[in-house]
Amino acid sequence: MAPLVLFSALAYFMLSNSSKTLDELTQSEGRLTYKEVIKQQYKGNNYRYTFVFKLDNTEQYLGIFLGSGETAIDEGEYWKEKFNLGDNMKVHYDNNLITEHENITRLIRQIEQNGEVVYQAGTKAKKVIGIVSIGVVLLFLLMLLWLTKRANLWIFKK
Repeated sequence: MAPLVLFSALAYFMLSNSSKTLDELTQSEGRLTYKEVIKQQYKGNNYRYTFVFKLDNTEQYLGIFLGSGETAIDEGEYWKEKFNLGDNMKVHYDNNLITEHENITRLIRQIEQNGEVVYQAGTKAKKVIGIVSIGVVLLFLLMLLWLTKRANLWIFKK
């Protein structure tokens, strides 16, 4: 039963998040006051990187997830050079209980720097994950139905 709940929640989160328009997302607008690439360890000696920044009008830290490896480090340097302290920024992002608790959101959909769109994340992958999760839920339900039917037949044969 736990996989059903887990995959149902994942499907709901991914599909609802991918269908939101920019107007439905949280928007922060202000001057850039902080920027840094953070390195977080996970699974032994593996590291993942996030470009983290902050605007003057919010306590929330915002982040672009970069991944791991040399390409992530290079991409982090790109964003550090692209954004300058004091730049006017407008960021559209999805804020939720997890991001509020961590005080960092990596669910950024669009960033405007001095009036120009410089970052835009697509939603296609989230839609695909949501649809696949629905498929997994349906598969679990069909298996549960089939196993229940077989168990009932086995009980009646005794």
